[in-house]
Amino acid sequence: MRNDIQIIRSRLNEKAQQQQAKRLLLRLLILSSGLLFAALLIIGMIQVKPQVEIPSIFYLGSVIIILSSAVLVAAKKAIVKDDLQIAVYLLVVSLGLGVAFGFIQLMGWSSLLATDTIGRNILLPFSAIHFSHLVVGIVFLFVVFKRLNNFQIHSKAILFTSNVFYFWHFLGLIWVAFIGVIA
Repeated sequence: MRNDIQIIRSRLNEKAQQQQAKRLLLRLLILSSGLLFAALLIIGMIQVKPQVEIPSIFYLGSVIIILSSAVLVAAKKAIVKDDLQIAVYLLVVSLGLGVAFGFIQLMGWSSLLATDTIGRNILLPFSAIHFSHLVVGIVFLFVVFKRLNNFQIHSKAILFTSNVFYFWHFLGLIWVAFIGVIA
């Protein structure tokens, strides 16, 4: 009996260490992505110091991504309270806002491609890289949605969800910061 308890404790410790390693890996991914976005911004600003006209639709996208992050904050609070039905609803809203943001980026690209300005050469690569990260974020939000529906996520099992939400907030912050600096 005592040996079984030691085995269980050992496995729980291993699982806790794996979860901490996953959190560290996510933070390293976010740091490297942040450095990539910062490098694009700095190169664009130092090299040409352009007058960039941001398509107005990108401002709407900024509002939508901020709303999406705010809804995820409410969803996480619902998960912590084990109010999973509300959490599912809020997650669906946030997913919808994320998809809407993706479509807005695509519409912004059509505006950028119609112009022949130096701003296009800064905004297009940045938004393309951001869009690829956005697709990854939407996929992970969908995974959270599936796990939430299967009761694999609740107040006692929230690390994966926290990591995904953390990544989503990072995407929103990068977008809003970039648009704010370029504008």
